[in-house]
Amino acid sequence: MEYKKIQLKGKIYEVVTVSGLAEICSRSVNTIRKYEERNIIPTANLRLKASTSKEGTRAYTKKLALRLAEILQSVTQGVKISDEQQRQIHIAFQEEKIELTK
Repeated sequence: MEYKKIQLKGKIYEVVTVSGLAEICSRSVNTIRKYEERNIIPTANLRLKASTSKEGTRAYTKKLALRLAEILQSVTQGVKISDEQQRQIHIAFQEEKIELTK
C-alpha cells in the first residue's frame, strides 16, 4: 500500500484515497462507496486537490484507515455491520476530525 504524504497545520499525515481505504479494509471500492451512501462510513474529513473533480478526492489518514480495517475485520461478506461497529466507525471519524483541527 502506498500512502501519500500531506502537510496540514504543520503536521505531516500519511493518507490514502478511497481505493487505498478499500484495499486496507479488504473491501471493494464499490462496497466502501455503499458504506458511505448508507452513512456507515461518514464523509471523509480530508479532500485532496484533483484536476478531475471540483470537490477533490476523498482522503483518509493512515491511522483512520487502519482503525476502520480493525473494526471491519470481523464483518464477513453479506453480514450486516452491527450498530456497535457503526458507532465505533463514527467515533473514529470524530476523533480524526478533532486531531486534524488541532
